[in-house]
Amino acid sequence: MGSGYTLIWLPVIEAAPELSYGVLKTLEIAFLSSLSATILGLSGAIISRYGGTGGRLAGISYLELMRNSPSLVKMYFLYFGLATFGIYLSPFAAGTIALSLHNAAYMMEIFRAAIASVPDGQYQAAASLGLKSRVAFGKIIWPQALRRALPALGNNWAEIVKDTSITSALSVQEFYYAFTSTVALNMRTYEFFIVAGAVYLVLTGSVGGFVRLLERRLSAAERSSAKR
Repeated sequence: MGSGYTLIWLPVIEAAPELSYGVLKTLEIAFLSSLSATILGLSGAIISRYGGTGGRLAGISYLELMRNSPSLVKMYFLYFGLATFGIYLSPFAAGTIALSLHNAAYMMEIFRAAIASVPDGQYQAAASLGLKSRVAFGKIIWPQALRRALPALGNNWAEIVKDTSITSALSVQEFYYAFTSTVALNMRTYEFFIVAGAVYLVLTGSVGGFVRLLERRLSAAERSSAKR
């Protein structure tokens, strides 16, 4: 490095157990938040699209409330604010729920747009075949909407992985918390930053690989269905 800086990797090796635990905790938060946000987002999109005026107003209200407030504010409200009412959440629970609620709003818009992009003719064709609305949605509309939503969903899932670092504000011992703690103890800034960058690159890259795999599977299933 410039000015004679020498990379020394021994502190990183010694901190490997703490960093590894942090990675596992990050994966746990990211998985639970992504799963919850996806389920909530899909539910919200369906309610917003098919729930009439009340459903649309509820969807818009939730979207604006979540989109116009930072995740950290939600996290503090869940952890500190609810405690004033006698509801005590662990830092892990408060962080995970906050990320879930925040990202569910964006996923709701992703799903809503994907469902709306399916041509109306698909609905009409399903009705002409005598399919009930739920069956038509599950077998015809949903597969097409999911394939169109996947790229944007993948971006959101990757953002959730990176946003797990915010939970360190509540001392959740995920990867970023472990990273900053070990840097403070060892003062080997460059080495730990290189490792941190590599870890987040691998984690978000894995999300991208998972999304591409899903896209190939869905495309293959669609081609197989078309041949029948």
